[in-house]
Amino acid sequence: MRTIITILVLFLIQCTYLRAELNQVPLLNKFSDSCIFGVKSVSLFLYNSRSNITGEEVLENELCNNIDPSQPVVFLVHGFTSYANSSHIRDLAMQLKHKYTVFALDWSQGACTEGLPILKFTAYPSAVINTREIGHLLANHTVTLIKQCGVPLENIIYIGHSLGAHVCGFAGKNIQKIGLQIKLIIGADPAMPLFKINKCEEKLCKSDATFVTILHTSDLGLSDQMGNLDLYFNGGHIQPKCGINFMPCSHSRAITYMADIFKNKCGFPGVPNSSSSYPDSNTTDCIVMNSNILDYNNSMEGKYYVFVDKDSHCTQETFNCKQ
Repeated sequence: MRTIITILVLFLIQCTYLRAELNQVPLLNKFSDSCIFGVKSVSLFLYNSRSNITGEEVLENELCNNIDPSQPVVFLVHGFTSYANSSHIRDLAMQLKHKYTVFALDWSQGACTEGLPILKFTAYPSAVINTREIGHLLANHTVTLIKQCGVPLENIIYIGHSLGAHVCGFAGKNIQKIGLQIKLIIGADPAMPLFKINKCEEKLCKSDATFVTILHTSDLGLSDQMGNLDLYFNGGHIQPKCGINFMPCSHSRAITYMADIFKNKCGFPGVPNSSSSYPDSNTTDCIVMNSNILDYNNSMEGKYYVFVDKDSHCTQETFNCKQ
């Protein structure tokens, strides 16, 4: 019963974020259920120091014309009923583009974005199924960068939110089939409904990359330890200042927190889950989640309770963490 309720809430997430966009969609399209017929199309939107705020759509055969092979590349993957230029995905891409070449993968057709979210309740299982095909397509784009554009494998990072986190996991599995391995996957509150009891090969898993970091921010996401490093923000449930829309708000914070650390050059302190004390100047058994989250060479591993202030911001404080 809890899973059914959670799926319903997941459908309602975009009621808040997509209301304006839906008002611009033709009436017949609002009742579209095209996602149940599988994946028909995906798009890539480029963000770099030269791109505008909405990103520039690029075709796969144009990838090599738009990147510096020596610069790290981030693939950013949205979740259910979302799209590549949604506000929180775009905000993160805009922060990352100054140091990384960012490709926001748009699989909105397969993610059941078109149409009224409340009418998409029964389509969620189709979006779950589609994550596998999207993962395969993401792997293909990755191989293109490596073999045709000369981007070193170690320079490629996946970041996925909600269902997008599992897309990244499936992409990592596909990459492994040709003898390669993605160095870093960041799963931002990986979707829980219909994944809770799945085996490793059927969801994002620690073995999908050299290093996997998981950000837990809501009950819409899986609460189990899934990566090398699992970060439970505010305990991994309700986030500060989310109000009556606490579930979707908390779910999206997994992305907004990452944007925050790059925008404000700050960090979120954390302690082992067995502890509950905010770190002070004498605390060494702690971590600080900052822009180093994109560095897979870090030594941070385990489960950590991450502190978020009452305004849901990161801090400029300094700590003596050993990590």
